[in-house]
Amino acid sequence: MPAPAYPVKSAATLPFGSEVLSIDGVNYIAEQFRVNQPSVTAERQNEVGAANGFALNKAPKVGSAQLQLATATTAIPQVGHTFERGGVTFILTEVGEEQSQSGFRFVPVSFRENV
Repeated sequence: MPAPAYPVKSAATLPFGSEVLSIDGVNYIAEQFRVNQPSVTAERQNEVGAANGFALNKAPKVGSAQLQLATATTAIPQVGHTFERGGVTFILTEVGEEQSQSGFRFVPVSFRENV
């Protein structure tokens, strides 16, 4: 399997699998980062409506992550903010409610490929 085209951090300062994302100029630690490649299917039917084929096309990539906010004053990202990862630009489509645990602040986000 080829190495990923994006920086994955695994030093003592970041848990394995975390990475730093710069979203509109603000750095966040992204955890549980997932990107999926969905598809769009067009069904073909014969003259009586029975399926007899289909065409499959790629849809824009979608994903989600949990962002850790670095400090108490770190801005919460907003819907419409963008970031780049692996040469692909993504746009935030959902920003969840801020959560905190043991003094750490987190925000769940969803995003899609900006096509």
